[in-house]
Amino acid sequence: MPVLAGWLTSEQVPQNVIESALTSMESVLGKHGGETSRIVQPGMGLVSYANSSHAAKNLNEPPVLDWTPDRRTFVYRRPLSGIHGLYYIENWPAEGNLLFASEIRALLAVGVPRKLYVPALSTLLQYGCIPAPWTAFKDISIVPAGSILRWQRGKTIINPSTDFQFDEPTDIHSLDEAQEQLDTLLHTSIDGLLPTHTQLVSLISSTDASLLATTLTAQHIHNKDSSSSTPSFRLTRPRHRSSPFNIVHYGYRKEQKERAVIEQVAHMLDIPLLTVTGVDQPDFWIAALTGTESPAINTRPLALHQLLHMTATKNSARVALTGSGASVLAMNNLPLQVGQFQAQSAISPIFSADIQQRLKSEEKWEDSLYARKFLRQASKIADDVQQRYYLNLHIWLPDVLVHLLEKLAMQEGIAIRSPFLNSDVIEMLTRLPAQMDDGMQKDMLLRKLTQKYLPDIMSNEHASSLIFPMQSLRNAHSSDATEILRQTLSQETIRETGIFDVDEVSKLLHQEETSRELMLVFTTQLLFKIFGMGL
Repeated sequence: MPVLAGWLTSEQVPQNVIESALTSMESVLGKHGGETSRIVQPGMGLVSYANSSHAAKNLNEPPVLDWTPDRRTFVYRRPLSGIHGLYYIENWPAEGNLLFASEIRALLAVGVPRKLYVPALSTLLQYGCIPAPWTAFKDISIVPAGSILRWQRGKTIINPSTDFQFDEPTDIHSLDEAQEQLDTLLHTSIDGLLPTHTQLVSLISSTDASLLATTLTAQHIHNKDSSSSTPSFRLTRPRHRSSPFNIVHYGYRKEQKERAVIEQVAHMLDIPLLTVTGVDQPDFWIAALTGTESPAINTRPLALHQLLHMTATKNSARVALTGSGASVLAMNNLPLQVGQFQAQSAISPIFSADIQQRLKSEEKWEDSLYARKFLRQASKIADDVQQRYYLNLHIWLPDVLVHLLEKLAMQEGIAIRSPFLNSDVIEMLTRLPAQMDDGMQKDMLLRKLTQKYLPDIMSNEHASSLIFPMQSLRNAHSSDATEILRQTLSQETIRETGIFDVDEVSKLLHQEETSRELMLVFTTQLLFKIFGMGL
């Protein structure tokens, strides 16, 4: 993924001031490694990083950035898949300025105000994510997937650039035809994603998409090693050869059946398996939230951090293959409902009286300019199922599945690659109707293709090993509480921060299960402390 930062100004800012700002941002982004490239011109500065260990045979991605000096025009394109997120702040430190970076921390290093954006917390509770262009930081935005950020002579504009074409006709009329075409496209995609080195892993779960990504990767590597002129592959018992890549899976008290599936696949593919066991340790959230730069309502960021950190440490991996994005693209999992964007949600009582009053006057996400345009476009889709699909493609796919994983991987120096995020694969899957002409459902496609390669394997599309109960949070007021819990969830700290209601938090701490509200309280309090934020 491109790692970059820059400052654009319509003023004649001295070159040494721009260079100083770039140096500050480099102090954050440079920790991820890569060869540095810096451009400084009158009124602009840009720094980018290229990591040779992240190079692939043929990513076939269009350029995401253009700078035209004579026109004083900067353009950044974020793909529909949600990869390559870019943060920015307009009109800071002066009117007409634009600062941008791959990480919020790089913007903060220049002196951008560290203010919590309270409406984003309420939105996170409502939708399970903070939809673009919002972030948890006031005045700092992220370019939405499928959009263009354009800066020209002091003016910044965000406009849609590409969209999913539901109405385009497709020549696929049966599930068998869909399977054949998807199989071909995934093979082509994986062939272009593979690195030229062996610092490669496949992150595996028991979902069809993950099993497919791992199996097809093994097939390509096997064919390459055997110098075969024909694309053949056969699952066999282990030959105890040295493997050019490993597979890694994460488990927190993983069900025995699910673990058995993963071990069986590793055995059949003859590939070493590393199991990362999740740990309910509040202190580990510091690194997780530093990477995501956002609060959370479940343990997914913590689990991904533990998975990726151990993968980088134990395997020295620099590229990780995943099945990321497939669950939404193939309609296997569409968490967001159309009604969520139509109903007026009540303000949660977990917020303090002052914050509740502020939330009543602050703009809601669905009332923002970007959201109004997006929701208006979604409303044009007559079919309810397709409309729900469209909402999840634009929000859940980029903001939950893709960007979060990409950010945490960047923190460990790992590039994430998913064959399902290839533009041809996305186009093929999104143009398929929910039901084929032969009466078969689209959400059966991944299962059918997986059975072609792994006929004896029972996948689990609802595998949720990344989300586990954080029982340790309920010990915040006990004598066994860790220092981090005392610093974030004590009544004194809650009262001093002023975001949440002390009595409501106390109720949450005494519940039998760790609720999403308590997760929000803990991660927000900790994020507030990590970044030295204000209200």
